[in-house]
Amino acid sequence: LAWNPSEFAGIESINIAIHKLWKPEIVVLNNVDGEFQATFKPNVVLQNDGHVLWIPPIIYKTSCAIDVKYFPFDEQTCRMELGSWTYIKEQFYNNQTHIDLSDYVPSGVWDFIEGPGYIHIDETPIVLRRKPLFYITNIIIPCVLIALLGICVFCLPTDAGEKVTLSINILVTIVVYMILVSKMLPAGTKNIPLLSKFLLFTFAMTFLSLCITVAVIINLNHRNPKSHPKILKWVRRVFMQWLPPVLQTEEESSPSDTDESEENIMNNKIGEIGSTPSNCKERCIREDWKYVASVIDRVQLIIFLGITTCGMVVILISAPSIFSDVDQAAIIKKFTYNIRG
Repeated sequence: LAWNPSEFAGIESINIAIHKLWKPEIVVLNNVDGEFQATFKPNVVLQNDGHVLWIPPIIYKTSCAIDVKYFPFDEQTCRMELGSWTYIKEQFYNNQTHIDLSDYVPSGVWDFIEGPGYIHIDETPIVLRRKPLFYITNIIIPCVLIALLGICVFCLPTDAGEKVTLSINILVTIVVYMILVSKMLPAGTKNIPLLSKFLLFTFAMTFLSLCITVAVIINLNHRNPKSHPKILKWVRRVFMQWLPPVLQTEEESSPSDTDESEENIMNNKIGEIGSTPSNCKERCIREDWKYVASVIDRVQLIIFLGITTCGMVVILISAPSIFSDVDQAAIIKKFTYNIRG
């Protein structure tokens, strides 16, 4: 199928129907839709030097094992198994080392990273990397803000009932995001996605802060002086003497520091306010418990801020490609061949 153009009016190529030429029976072996041949068969471009160009339009659907461990910063390696039912691999000839991207249209979800293609081997691996911008702006950033909002619970007054309400609303919001993420992922994945780990960590920290708020802060803030008439010495020393200067929670009219000073204050105020000693003592004890609750609340604010920040940073930076940029145009240019002459 070769000729000298000078002998045929300078004709260097002709178009002929595909059924008039022999074509190799190359198919995609791991095809999952059952269509092995192109339904539309265009003409063949035959060059004068014997080269034949045939580019039939066809869409293949192949299976690929998805690893969502680093979702949405994941990178997937899928394989297209090209072969023949009758020819062996030694009978194939190929002078290209990569698949051709001349007609490739960039995806809005994936970046093409690599595509070595050797027809004489069993399979062609295709490396794709997910574009995480959509997930960063719509899921990760809102979840980070929600996690920081959970820390703001400790900034509310200890006697504010909104502390519990805000924590519950944050938990419900995180559950909604977890449902959204689960719908984005394929079923039957072996690894927990990175984004799910982040949401679980945020959920656990918010749930723990809610439990501490209910069990400790609100309990201490509404503690009855009759059932707890006296604050333990170590509690008074730690939460009323040592921690307030460090946490900058001292007040000008802070509760009494010792039992003796408390008694002196009560005795001096009895005549002025016209109260009985028992009422004054109960009021002072109640204020002391509220002060202890506020100090514990400030301690939790610092602890949860540190743990939440470190946890989020560790989880997010564990993705191998979080800081890498992909020049898709350069990759496509690298894997593009001038096969049309």
